[in-house]
Amino acid sequence: MTRGDWQRLLHIRTYCEDIEQFMDRFGRDFDTFTSDRAYFSAVAMCLLQIGELSNGLSDEFREATKDQFPWGMILRDEELAGPLLCGDR
Repeated sequence: MTRGDWQRLLHIRTYCEDIEQFMDRFGRDFDTFTSDRAYFSAVAMCLLQIGELSNGLSDEFREATKDQFPWGMILRDEELAGPLLCGDR
């Protein structure tokens, strides 16, 4: 793992913790999530950042950890988060 991978992983963890805090604050109800624009946008922005950071991880790291974590799924989620933030949900 490179130093850059390590730093990206720390940022990813922070965004995951942010999502957890949003869920604690707004609730874990899907209807609330989809109807509250602030809640939805906060989570979508974190997902977008997680995707961007995941994309910056080294190929070697993603290959070495592919059986432990679905990096491809995370990268696809980032592609979805952009349109969601622009109101195309």
